[in-house]
Amino acid sequence: TCFVTLSNVNVVNPPVPVILYDTVANVLYTGSFSKYQWYVNGTAVDTTYSTPRMSGGTYSVVVSDNNGCSDTAVYIFDAPVITHVNQVISAADIRIYPNPVSSVLHIDAPAKVTVTIMSADGKMLLAQKEAVSINVSQLANGMYMIMIYDENNMLLKAEKFVKTSN
Repeated sequence: TCFVTLSNVNVVNPPVPVILYDTVANVLYTGSFSKYQWYVNGTAVDTTYSTPRMSGGTYSVVVSDNNGCSDTAVYIFDAPVITHVNQVISAADIRIYPNPVSSVLHIDAPAKVTVTIMSADGKMLLAQKEAVSINVSQLANGMYMIMIYDENNMLLKAEKFVKTSN
């Protein structure tokens, strides 16, 4: 209901922190302030402008400017929900038969695999995704290498096999 007009007054805006997430560096950070205090789930963790993202939880930062004014920003990081876990497959889990083979080479694996057949000099001759068997009857008699990869294209097994006549 009443007011006073002041002259020669310098009004300084208080600090306004905003927490951002850098996906490459895997850190939370805020702007440039005089002081920082980071908290994870209420526990003080760091005093620099950024803090490593450890896991799900509530992250907050209290920042201060040179005038002693402070403010707090909060960032809630939800831990990712895992909906699919890739099955770990070892070479021992994969069976290739028959060896020697005349026409169809069978692949028993506990998950989907991609197969490539290589010649003795390293040339790729055949490739097949989601392979459970591969027809090698068109190959000349001789020794070949079969390479078996998982769905992420990681090599699981490399094995020699012999192609023979019927």
